[in-house]
Amino acid sequence: MPTFAVTIVLIVSGLSLLADILLAADVNITYVSGTCKKTVPTFNMSTYYNQDSILVTDMNGVDVSSSSWDLGKDSAFTGYNVMYCGLTPTSYGGYLPTAVLQLIQQKGFNVTQSCNMAGLLAYPAFHVFILIDRTESVVISDADANTVAAFYT
Repeated sequence: MPTFAVTIVLIVSGLSLLADILLAADVNITYVSGTCKKTVPTFNMSTYYNQDSILVTDMNGVDVSSSSWDLGKDSAFTGYNVMYCGLTPTSYGGYLPTAVLQLIQQKGFNVTQSCNMAGLLAYPAFHVFILIDRTESVVISDADANTVAAFYT
């Protein structure tokens, strides 16, 4: 299993760049800067991602309701662990909907719901960390903040 840590962020403008990269067929990522770590040379993106769905440019008449149109393949991320902490409600009036966490699980991730960052959050025990915090006041401890910072270094 490749070793890397990722924060889930949806960047629509980045999808076209990703599509350009994937046009080169089966791409092996050997190094990406930022929070991603170097992977083994045998890492193949098509194992994890529905590349055909990324490359479609004409969506007229296309039924995109099946999970084969999701970026990530179902069960592709089995063995990867997500820690989810919903500290404060989001702008739509609640915490991250249960359905979203179920979709993450459908992709194969094990999801742990906890805000005990200082006690639990560490790489490689967790590969992804999702934090919902929409308050203007401080709601996490210094120990939690330091743990989150260490997770990404």
